[in-house]
Amino acid sequence: MRHSLASLFEYMAERMHPVVWKTNTHAEGWLKLDATQKLLAQVALEPNWRSNDNEELTLACQLLLGKLREIHVALYRLETEYARAIGDPKLRHAVMLANPVLQTLSAEVKRYAQALQSEPGNIPAIDSQLSQLMIDMQQGSMDTEAFRNRALLLRTGELVALFRSVPGWPDDNKSNVSGV
Repeated sequence: MRHSLASLFEYMAERMHPVVWKTNTHAEGWLKLDATQKLLAQVALEPNWRSNDNEELTLACQLLLGKLREIHVALYRLETEYARAIGDPKLRHAVMLANPVLQTLSAEVKRYAQALQSEPGNIPAIDSQLSQLMIDMQQGSMDTEAFRNRALLLRTGELVALFRSVPGWPDDNKSNVSGV
């Protein structure tokens, strides 16, 4: 289950760096999310799983999956604004403000995904360098040119906030008796 969730985080990270509008990305993301939901449902129905009191772990998976759904929607909105901004030379400044934040966020999310796969008890928060980059982006958006595409910067901030709210993983020694 952790590996499936981690691959979703990696998928989201790849979509942010670099941000490129692709026609089927939104549908592909929903398919991946649905496949993980089905996997969780199958695991939760296994007799081994139910008898081992894995309710906390099941809830943690559902929470992460719900957060990933929110992120998927926010990422789609960001990609839409980014495509609009990249095509308009007047909005290049806003794109240049958003890019370092998105690159750092992508790296943080990849780090989170790797920890989720290998060391779930030590998952780092998705935040280490983002605070200062968000301040820089907001200060840079005071420029009138960037203010014209405030939507891109707002979508970037929304995505950062969603990723910052991603919870850690419950202690495997306590909950995961079945080895899933």
